[in-house]
Amino acid sequence: MKPLKLTMSAFGVFAKEAVVDFENAGRQGVFLISGNNGSGKTSIFDAVSFALYGKTSNPERRTSKTVHSDFSSEKEKTHVCLKFSHQGHIYEVDRWGRLDKDKKMNMYSVTLYQITDGEKKIIAERQTAVENKIISMLGMNQKQFSQTVMIAQGKFQEIVNAESKDRLKLFQDLFRTGIYQQFQERLKEQSSDYNRRMERLQDAIQNDLERIRFTAQYQPNAGSSFSVQLNALAQQNQAEAQNLKQLTQQKNTQYQELESLLNQIKEGEILNADFDALHRKANAMQAILNRTDEMNQKKERIQNARNAQEVSKTEQLLLQLNRQLDAKNKNYQKLAQDAGTQSGIFEQCRRNLKQAESDAEQLPALREQEHQLSQAQPLFQELHQKEKDYKYQTSQFLKKQSDYEQAAEMHKDLLNRFLSGQAGILAEQQLLENQPCPVCGSVHHPNPAVKNENTPSQAQVQNAETLRTRKEQEFQKSSQVCAAVKAELETLRQNPVLSSMDEEQLMQNLKSCRQQIGILEDNLANAQKQAQKQEKLYSGISANLEQLEKDKAYLQQETAAQEAAFRKVLADYGFQDEAAYHASVMEVSAIRALEKEVNDCRTEFITLRNAVKELQARTDGKHPVSLDTLRTSRQQKESAYHQTEETIRTLTGHLSANQQIEAALKKNLQEAANIRNEWTLYSDLYKTVSGQKGSGQAKLQLETYVQQYYFRRVVFYANQRLSLLTGDRFILRCSETAQNLRAQSGLGLEVLDNTTGQWRDVGTLSGGESFLTSLSLALGLSDAVQETSGGMELDAMFIDEGFGTLDDQSLHQAVELLGKLAGGNRLIGVISHVGILKNRIDSQIQVVRTAEGSIIRQS
Repeated sequence: MKPLKLTMSAFGVFAKEAVVDFENAGRQGVFLISGNNGSGKTSIFDAVSFALYGKTSNPERRTSKTVHSDFSSEKEKTHVCLKFSHQGHIYEVDRWGRLDKDKKMNMYSVTLYQITDGEKKIIAERQTAVENKIISMLGMNQKQFSQTVMIAQGKFQEIVNAESKDRLKLFQDLFRTGIYQQFQERLKEQSSDYNRRMERLQDAIQNDLERIRFTAQYQPNAGSSFSVQLNALAQQNQAEAQNLKQLTQQKNTQYQELESLLNQIKEGEILNADFDALHRKANAMQAILNRTDEMNQKKERIQNARNAQEVSKTEQLLLQLNRQLDAKNKNYQKLAQDAGTQSGIFEQCRRNLKQAESDAEQLPALREQEHQLSQAQPLFQELHQKEKDYKYQTSQFLKKQSDYEQAAEMHKDLLNRFLSGQAGILAEQQLLENQPCPVCGSVHHPNPAVKNENTPSQAQVQNAETLRTRKEQEFQKSSQVCAAVKAELETLRQNPVLSSMDEEQLMQNLKSCRQQIGILEDNLANAQKQAQKQEKLYSGISANLEQLEKDKAYLQQETAAQEAAFRKVLADYGFQDEAAYHASVMEVSAIRALEKEVNDCRTEFITLRNAVKELQARTDGKHPVSLDTLRTSRQQKESAYHQTEETIRTLTGHLSANQQIEAALKKNLQEAANIRNEWTLYSDLYKTVSGQKGSGQAKLQLETYVQQYYFRRVVFYANQRLSLLTGDRFILRCSETAQNLRAQSGLGLEVLDNTTGQWRDVGTLSGGESFLTSLSLALGLSDAVQETSGGMELDAMFIDEGFGTLDDQSLHQAVELLGKLAGGNRLIGVISHVGILKNRIDSQIQVVRTAEGSIIRQS
């Protein structure tokens, strides 16, 4: 896989769209990705990994959920598109993502295209399908891609100093050696399973042996082997089976003899029972014949009771009419009483209405009074307002008067001082020695007037005069306003209502007037309502009384007719009077019980008569049988039969248990032999595969043995690079010596320093030496992966930082080596901020950090 073009936006530090042209940058094989720390150099490879797998190059450092650029708005979509070549074909994978409500990346669109002659064809869509297709095409997952295509920042020292178990995990992913570990685990599970099965079988065999019940004749000696005990059990079971067969034949003979005797006893018991039944039933039939007169009387009672039921129907109608007539009479009496009461209430309501109508004649005068008082109420508010205005205007008048008097006094004082000081001003400005005085004409001025320092200027006097004039105008205007307000106040005070009462009296009179109006109106309305209500009630009661009188008359006629019908029915059914009828009345349940007694007696007599005839036929010419002798013989034969049966039952249980134990022992012993043979094979194979075979040797598991082969290939290719980078100073080799005999060995790493001729642990290398060694191992790993993976092509490699630990010579050798490795076919990107590399690598991609996110500059 070789990247050709990468486009990204709102990804990592790249807010706006940034494009990396790998195809142009890699024309010389090696290119440099440079930029300040934090500018986003590693984000380029994160974007390549994100485009292919939906994950960054180092998910522990940055997960795919946090790739949205902080320089972009949360609504802006993250976009990464990678165009790459693989095995002669051009592909493009396009990913779009956006932040969800938890501000985590949600990839909603992932598409993989194949580009042929400029036309795109979709070959996979959605996250899972695209990832599976990428893994199938490239032959590696995201973790393998990051481990082989890029040596990430800070990982150089880890590659060199990794422990054997860590290299095992890395090789397990890269070279797919996990199948050997799985094979080892399966063998371990199988061996453990055989061991558990063997233990269960041994426990089962021992339990079966303890459950065997030997007879004294076949009891084996103590400590006998499993096979001896099994043979003894088989012989005992065979002998007991023959004995059981003989006892079964004896039991069958005894059963036939007992069966014949039982039949004789049963036949005798049946005949004797027939004689006894014949005697009992004949006596019972005679007892029923003796009750013939009693049954005839009961039949007559039943017929009279049935006739009384028919008469009862007519009587019930008569009783119902009598009850209705009684109810009507009671209702009429109560309603007549209610009508008298309601008549008095109605008359009282009419008197109350007349009185309320008379009182309501006061309403017009009261409403007029209420209107006048309501109209006068706002005048008090206006009066209060005018009084407040007059008080305020009076205060303003006095203030304006005071301001005017102060201004006039100040103007007067300034004018007087101005006039008094004019001589001093004139002497100062116009009296000069040998110049004539403008007043007296003298040229000598022995005592000129002196200017007073407190003499105001003419402007001050003019300003004071202007102020006095303005204050005077304000004073006069305030006087006019105050006089107008006073006149309005006096006009209000002369109102007859305001002069006759104060506001509190007006409010009380208004409230009293309104209360009287409300009372009169309520009384009138209530009186009208009650009068209407009582009139309606009285009318309803009167109508009901009239209807009740009609109902009573109708019921009286119906009752008389029903009484005559009742008398006729009594005679028709043969009853002399009501007393005879009532004496014959019975409950339905009693009638049915009496009928049942009569019918049961008749049925029983018929049944007994038939039974007697049948028993007489069965006993004709026969005599009762003596059963004592037969029963004694039966007891003797039953005792012998049960004794034989118990012997068989005991022997059967004993033999069945031993036969089951014999079968289980044979099966378990055979299965144990089979498991022992298989278990030995699996146990030896597991110990060999897990490195536990033999003693005094370092452990080496099968997977580690396979990985040793791959590790030696990696070290072989790495030494070719390391020799060029260090001038044949260092040589790597696999260390096969474990720390102890219990630890797994095989993936350790040592380095030969040709300057000392000593092998030492790679952890003793300096920082620069570790970087060169790591670089060699990474390149060797890349070569080994391609060699062993048929479909895997590593046409690109990224190296992130690490060059800062190299001296100039080592740096020069490293760059030359990378150039040779590229060879025009492989793309090698060096991610570094080391300044000297800018002069050694011509093709460069610069990542520049700005306030709005990083940008790409390519040269």
